[in-house]
Amino acid sequence: MFGPFEKSVSSRLLKDISKQANLIFARDSVSYNLIQNEVPFRKNIFQAPDITITTKAKNSERGLLEGVHSYGCIVPNARMFDRGDSGWASTYVNRLVLAAQEMHSRGIIPVILVHSIDGSEDQPIAEKVKKLVGNDICLIKQADDPLETKNFISGSQLLVGSRYHSIV
Repeated sequence: MFGPFEKSVSSRLLKDISKQANLIFARDSVSYNLIQNEVPFRKNIFQAPDITITTKAKNSERGLLEGVHSYGCIVPNARMFDRGDSGWASTYVNRLVLAAQEMHSRGIIPVILVHSIDGSEDQPIAEKVKKLVGNDICLIKQADDPLETKNFISGSQLLVGSRYHSIV
């Protein structure tokens, strides 16, 4: 997401970046047009979405839990602790635990889907929830491939998500 470039420093930085970057992708037409107005005629600027909203989930069983037909996804987000409402920090993990327990009570296997870039921030939350719910009840899955992850989420019975891209 780019722009607006109302300050001269922002405009100057974009001009410098556009000369040094091999590729620049704006995720929407507004950003793309703002860039084009600042640095017209650059051949390294394109528009492309950063998420898979318009891409269909795969039709295969790949990515689903083998032999399991009823699972739900719980997607944690470490940002809930440092950017969320102050009341969430103290109750967030417990809410995820309650969601997992409710899924389990309804015969749905709770799968904690670590949907962050490298998992380093969200993995500890996933492990804590799994431990509190019961290691034999919860599973943890790392979201690696975006289309496989989309397929996995679309195959779930429900989603309790704290990451925007998982909800979309």
